[in-house]
Amino acid sequence: MLALQLGTPVMHGVVPKSEPRVGVVSCEPLAGGACRLAEQPRGIVGAQGTEGASLSKELSIPQAALVIRKGFHKDVDSYSAFTEADGKTTTGLAAYLKARNIKRVFVAGLATDFCVAWTALDARKAGFETYVVEDACRGIDTQGSLAKAWADMAKAGVKRIQSGDIAVGT
Repeated sequence: MLALQLGTPVMHGVVPKSEPRVGVVSCEPLAGGACRLAEQPRGIVGAQGTEGASLSKELSIPQAALVIRKGFHKDVDSYSAFTEADGKTTTGLAAYLKARNIKRVFVAGLATDFCVAWTALDARKAGFETYVVEDACRGIDTQGSLAKAWADMAKAGVKRIQSGDIAVGT
């Protein structure tokens, strides 16, 4: 199990740089070398370094082997759990998963057309068999962004599934 703390300094030009959006992505190991990623957003909660930007005290992750923090570069927005929006800075997630022989990644969370899509696309670029769990996601869908995201993911080989399609414990 790992946790990825997300902080987005500027969210689509709406959020002041002093108020990053913070959420947690959990990686739940599944059978057959797979990992399910699920973002658990907390909304706009506070500036980096404040209690509001910390992991929630309600989040119980005693089994977490690693906590990756990303999205705290004041001039670089973050959507993907794998790579910052500058396209160069990695979070270390791909290397971490590969070192543990994880081959498949299941992505769920908010927003389908931004964080989920960028994470899924970067997972494919990193060589993972990638699934987006559609009924465990919600999109923003601004000016056709949701349809474009699904098209981009399909073109990249990301598979679109429902939560009922995941066999747990097999």
